[in-house]
Amino acid sequence: MSLTIKNILYPTDFSDNAKNALPFALELAKKTGAMVHIMHSIEEPYDFAPMVEDIKKNVTRKVKQLYEEMLADIKSKKEYESVNIKTHIFEGRTVHSLLSVIEDYKMDLVVMGTQGRSALERLFFGSTTSEVVQQAMVPVLTIPEKARHSEFKHILFTTDYGPEDLKALKFTTEYAKLYDADIKVIHVTKKLDQKADLLFRGFKDLVSNEIKYKKMEFKHIESEGLLEGVTKEVEKKDVSMIVMVRYQHIFSIIGKKHSKEMSQSTKVPLMVLPGKPESSKGNVII
Repeated sequence: MSLTIKNILYPTDFSDNAKNALPFALELAKKTGAMVHIMHSIEEPYDFAPMVEDIKKNVTRKVKQLYEEMLADIKSKKEYESVNIKTHIFEGRTVHSLLSVIEDYKMDLVVMGTQGRSALERLFFGSTTSEVVQQAMVPVLTIPEKARHSEFKHILFTTDYGPEDLKALKFTTEYAKLYDADIKVIHVTKKLDQKADLLFRGFKDLVSNEIKYKKMEFKHIESEGLLEGVTKEVEKKDVSMIVMVRYQHIFSIIGKKHSKEMSQSTKVPLMVLPGKPESSKGNVII
């Protein structure tokens, strides 16, 4: 997993929450020279089957108009004049369109909003974001609706010593270099006993031998759960972004039942990196 970002996918439903994620995608594109692909997926209005085609034509016309307004607004800002942007309109369930676009257009990163206020926003940036985070085979950067854009100066990397965590940390280090950011690597455990300490020291030594980055520190945290441990750490320090790895059946260290809660509860941007599937029987991600 290396930091090669040529195509950034930014899905939108044109809500205020979606708009809040746009500057994150544009700023990252500026730093990497990537193209930003803006996409919207039109779902079938099954309740009005006899009028489907007319409805889709009207919706498509409206989406194109909203795209024109969005692009005009972006280009009016000098800092984004050099960013290459391409717009897309698809049909079908949003999450299916997203996953197809990631594969078909060889996306390197997805930037999307989370936790909308209205029913539509919750639909698009609640369940959809959670599904994309759990299934995408590329990094997904989720932006909470209350997050404010700033340089990613302080990155919190969570680890449970998974098989892909070292590779993911290398990716995070390259990402951090874009912002000259510091990285705090944390492991949360319920009890700081000798066994836990040995595992932590072993991972720290491994990382120190494999990754040369001066602005990196390690911390072993005792807490009842990851969510609680991360929240306390975020409150102590001005954390700009949280990074974690997702495997086949679990979010590396939060567990499946907490994945949706984690992606929606934090006010800090969360980047989820895809880990190598734990099973050799295919690459199906739940």
